[in-house]
Amino acid sequence: MIKTKSGNIILITSLVITMIFWLMFQFKLEEFPLFFLVQLTQITALIGTLLLSWSMLLMTRLNFLERLFDGLDKVYKTHKNVSIWGMIIITLHIVILAIQRVPNFSSAIKIFFPVHNQTYINLGVWSFWLFVFFVLTTLLMKKIKLPYHIWKYLHKATGIALILAFIHIILNPGDISSISVLNIWLLFTTGTGIASWIYFEFFYKLLAVSYYYRVTKIKKESEVFKIQLAPVDKKMKYKPGQFAYLSFINSKLSREIHPFTITSHPDENELSFAIKVLGDYTKTLDKLKINDIARIWGPYGSFANKFLKFNKDAIFIGGGIGIAPFISMIKEANKKPINNRRLSIFYCTKYKCEACFDNDFKKDAQKNLNISYLNKCSREGGRLTIPEIIKRVREINNTLIYICGPNRMADPLKKNLIIHGFPKTNIISESFGLL
Repeated sequence: MIKTKSGNIILITSLVITMIFWLMFQFKLEEFPLFFLVQLTQITALIGTLLLSWSMLLMTRLNFLERLFDGLDKVYKTHKNVSIWGMIIITLHIVILAIQRVPNFSSAIKIFFPVHNQTYINLGVWSFWLFVFFVLTTLLMKKIKLPYHIWKYLHKATGIALILAFIHIILNPGDISSISVLNIWLLFTTGTGIASWIYFEFFYKLLAVSYYYRVTKIKKESEVFKIQLAPVDKKMKYKPGQFAYLSFINSKLSREIHPFTITSHPDENELSFAIKVLGDYTKTLDKLKINDIARIWGPYGSFANKFLKFNKDAIFIGGGIGIAPFISMIKEANKKPINNRRLSIFYCTKYKCEACFDNDFKKDAQKNLNISYLNKCSREGGRLTIPEIIKRVREINNTLIYICGPNRMADPLKKNLIIHGFPKTNIISESFGLL
C-alpha cells in the first residue's frame, strides 16, 4: 500500500473545501445549465488562484512543509506541478471568458489583452501574462540557455502576478459582491500566497536560521570542488545525507544562494561540500579563496531518515555528483556500525577519471567487511544493470535502495527495480531537477 503524504492530503482538502464553499455560496442550481459557462469561469478562477497561492507557499523552504511532503525535493516537485496545473486552469478561465463572447470574434480576442474599460479586468489580464511568461521561461530554461541568476530574478514576476490577481478578485463585483465564507476563504488563501512570496523574496535571508563559516580548504578533482569550512561562531547541527544553501558573502563570487550536499559527518568539527561544475555559478568557484566567508542556511533534507532509523541492508546508487549524500551516510555506518547490516555502493560515472571519490570508497570497503563497492563506468563497461544490483541483495523486502542522480538514470532504475519485486516504499530517491 502506497502511503499518501500529509502535504498532498492537505492540498487536496483545500481544493475540496473551495469546491464545497463555491457550491454553498456561489452556485445557483436554477441558473444551470443556462449559465454553465459563467459558473465554469467562477470555479476555474477559484481553483487556479488557489493552486498558484499554494505554489507560492511551497517555495518558502519552511520546515513544516518538508515534513508534510517528506523532503524538500518533493516540496519542489509539488511546487512545479501545482504551478503548471494552476496556469492550465487559469488559462482555461480566460479561454472560457473568450468563448462567452463568441460569435463576436473581436470581443473574444480582446479578453486576452489589457484594453478594457474596467480596471479589474486589465489587472487580471496582466496577472495572467506574467504567470505565462514565468512558466514558459521555466519550462524552456535549458533550451534557451537562460542563466540561473536571471531566472531567479524573473521569479519575482510570480508574486507580482498573484498580487494583481488578488486585486482583480477584490475589485471584481461578481466575485466579492457580498461577505461570505467563500470570500473570506478566498482572501485568506490568496493572502497566504502573497505573504509567502513576500517572505521568500524579501525576508528569507533575514529570518531563516543561518550560520557563518570560513573556508579552510579547497581541492578540485576532475570537475568537482571539495570545500571544507570551519564555523565562525555557532556550529550547524545536521544529519547524514542532508544539504544546505550557501552564499559566499566576501569573495569574488556572486552572492547567489545555491543548494549543495553536505559530505562531512555531524561529529566532525568542519563542514564539507562536494560541488560539481555544472552551470554559470559553479564555473566561477575557481575564484573562491581560503578564509572567504560563507553564509549557510539549513540543514534541509530527509533523504537518509529510513537508513538512520531502521536496521536494514542498504544499496547506494549515485550518478555523478549524486554520490555526495552517500559519503556522510557511509561515515555514519563506519562510526556507528550495526551488526550484520550490509551496504553496497554503486558509483555510476561515464569514465573512471570522473570518479573523484573512488579511493575513499575503496578504503571504506577495505576497512569494513560489510561494505562492498563498485565504480560502474557507462562508457567503459556499460550501464549498471538490475542483475548486478540483485547480486548484492540478501532479502528483497528487507533492503533499502537509495538512488541519487540524473532523472534519466534514476527513473528507469526505479521502474525496473519495482518490476523485479522490490517494494516501492523501500526505494528512496532524491532529485532537484527543478532548480
